[in-house]
Amino acid sequence: MPPRPYRWFAERAQIANRTLLRAQDHTGGWGLTLTQASSIVNTSEVLQVFALTGVPCDDRVMRAIRYINNNVRDHTRLRQDGGRGRNARFPIFALSGISQYAQSLVDPASVDTIEWCMDWLEANRVRDGWPELQGGGDTSIHQTANGLSAISVTYRRINEMTATIGEARAKRLRHQLAEIAQFAAKGLLRHRRPDGLWPPSTFASHGASPAKTALSILALRSLQDAGLDFILEPRLRETLPQLVEQSAIRLTQDHSRWEHYVESDPEVPGTVWQHPSYAMCLAATCSAGVHPGHRSLSAAWRELDKGWSNSARMWVEPGGNATIRAAFHATRAYFQVREAPLDGGAVEGALKPLVFQSALEPPSTVTIATGGHRFEAHLSPKMFQLAETLVNAPLGLQSREVASVLLISQGGVSRYIGRLNDAIGEQTNSLVTKFVEFDQKSGRYRVASG
Repeated sequence: MPPRPYRWFAERAQIANRTLLRAQDHTGGWGLTLTQASSIVNTSEVLQVFALTGVPCDDRVMRAIRYINNNVRDHTRLRQDGGRGRNARFPIFALSGISQYAQSLVDPASVDTIEWCMDWLEANRVRDGWPELQGGGDTSIHQTANGLSAISVTYRRINEMTATIGEARAKRLRHQLAEIAQFAAKGLLRHRRPDGLWPPSTFASHGASPAKTALSILALRSLQDAGLDFILEPRLRETLPQLVEQSAIRLTQDHSRWEHYVESDPEVPGTVWQHPSYAMCLAATCSAGVHPGHRSLSAAWRELDKGWSNSARMWVEPGGNATIRAAFHATRAYFQVREAPLDGGAVEGALKPLVFQSALEPPSTVTIATGGHRFEAHLSPKMFQLAETLVNAPLGLQSREVASVLLISQGGVSRYIGRLNDAIGEQTNSLVTKFVEFDQKSGRYRVASG
């Protein structure tokens, strides 16, 4: 069964759409909040909300598309030259926004913008994708995933509108889109970790990012949906569905890390950019075949449901601020409920708790084995004492019992458990992120598996 909050989504979406339409400014665009100056990024997000919820391509939608056509070149100039910075996100989101509606390509200016954006992306790519800032060096997983998604939807629109664009021009664009999609997909997959997750940034040697994993899954699903996977080498094309499915399964197994989580992005210098992981991971896992009603996703759906504000008549971020980004991510997640398979199939069968075995090696090491991997986690004396106490209590311990052994306050037990889980997670490359869990039924802390 779909999550219960979906019952109210259609009604809320229509209310939110009316709120968004009233907030469209004189330029035709939207900013991050309902009162901020317009930006390419947020205007594109609104167009995606409208397309997903069935808003027709009327004059208000075309005003937003004209805003993108009129401003993407200026946005991508240096700030001292009157622009907003040479950020890859501007041409990437411009592509995505324009391509939400096939009718937008009737306007020659939209096709001109697509060509300009593609030329910009072709000229500014680095080894594995695009940096956040032109000349910024390292690849941004965030923008490379967004880029692949935007290129994929644009490819589909060009195919649909070939007769309007003209055969020769459409053929040239399809060739360019396919070439750059191949580059972006290979770069994105190069950073996929053996466990199916993606790191927070390309240079990170430890840790996994729920948000970057979600973006990458969504991008690879877009590639498949657009029929662009033909650009991959035959062996990779054949295994891509399994790779995406495995990543979705792994992300779902890790749900406790993102079901209430808002993740800051270290790849975006000079801008406070936060990913609502609880919504992004719902969209990604469900797009890859995890049923929206799976029990592992229930807490994240509740978090998303809490994000609706009757007073703001919009979705709001944690803290109560109504933003375009909150509306976009909520809409994309809920849309996946409508697209869900009737049964979970192979994905549901594979969704089993991560199994690991642990052994103590005094005075400071916990050895963990799981899925063919073996790790040695080196702990401080206090953390090792905590691990030892719980490993030797297979039925678990109540917080007062843990506090008594460690000689700490009962109120501080959860913090110590969190520190132990963080230490284990870091030293197992985020494969085991919940070494100790709290059993709600018994009210006890216990080692999660093994």
